[in-house]
Amino acid sequence: MGNIDSKEQKQQQSRKQLGRGLEGGKFLKESHRTDEDFKIENGRVYLKQKGASGFIAFYAPWCHFCTELAPSWNEYAEKMKGTSFNFLAVDCTDMATNVVASSLNIRGYPTIKYIEPKTGEVVAAEYKDGSSLMRNKEGIMKFLKEKNAF
Repeated sequence: MGNIDSKEQKQQQSRKQLGRGLEGGKFLKESHRTDEDFKIENGRVYLKQKGASGFIAFYAPWCHFCTELAPSWNEYAEKMKGTSFNFLAVDCTDMATNVVASSLNIRGYPTIKYIEPKTGEVVAAEYKDGSSLMRNKEGIMKFLKEKNAF
């Protein structure tokens, strides 16, 4: 019997190491948005929340890269609370997000978009040199510094 318990414990530990998405790899519930939070005009997508800027992570809960991104994303969301810079998330497997994900042509996960502060338009998250945002803690910090978000 000791063998079975030991094997079971090893399997649980392995799942914890591989499946951080089950513990700590989820995006904060309060950061989630659905189609109702966006408006679409002339093929452009806008966040309805006035005066907001920030990032939106379009993700799938089963995506390994998304579960790796979530802890850093949540950390920045907590740090930026009380500012107009948001760290939002859209679960692309949720039927309530079909319109916005389709309108933005989301095809891979995670896809990170930027919310323009003056217009609320959802656009590609790119650095000043035109390169795409790196989907890690250092990449997010670099972008925040470029946008003077602090």
